[in-house]
Amino acid sequence: MEHEKQVEVVKQALELETQIQVLEQFLPEERAETYAEPEPQPPVRQEAHYTEPPIRHGCKVNWLLMLGPAGITLALSTFSNSAFLMWMFVLTLFVWVPVYYFALYRKQKAATIERIRNSAEYQQQCTAARMATNRQQQEFDEAYTKAKEEYDSVLLPRYQAARSAWEAEHQAQIRKEGTGGALRGDPHCSGSVPAGGRLAVHL
Repeated sequence: MEHEKQVEVVKQALELETQIQVLEQFLPEERAETYAEPEPQPPVRQEAHYTEPPIRHGCKVNWLLMLGPAGITLALSTFSNSAFLMWMFVLTLFVWVPVYYFALYRKQKAATIERIRNSAEYQQQCTAARMATNRQQQEFDEAYTKAKEEYDSVLLPRYQAARSAWEAEHQAQIRKEGTGGALRGDPHCSGSVPAGGRLAVHL
């Protein structure tokens, strides 16, 4: 019975040493991951986007010209019951309306926009808009350069130094906890734990 008791004590001591070794290996990483201060993020360079000044073409759909013929033929066909006028109504509604919108109105609108785009006044507006975009981009670049210098020379080194000190302090504390609580063997067992944390057992 005495021998079995000694063996049981040794087994418990070995299990405890194994747990200490696992903690020594993994606990520093686990604690380092819970460092409270978030890592500063590098600044992001903003980009100014050029947008062309809007073109006010002033073209409007002439609803009377587009739908007037269909309305007239519909009214005449209603009063006269003429098949020819009804056919003309269908023709003006499904032929003339698309012809007017796509062949006349859209063409006029495109020509007006192109004329305005090539005008000296609109070109001056475009030049002013490009200059404003360039000024804004210059301001963005200056702000980015200043923020990047502060990040590289102040924020990131300060964070790295603080985290390194924190990790070193906690790893030292963990090593102290792992080696400070030396195992004490049972009076019936001569097993002991040396300062290095490794168990020497002599039955």
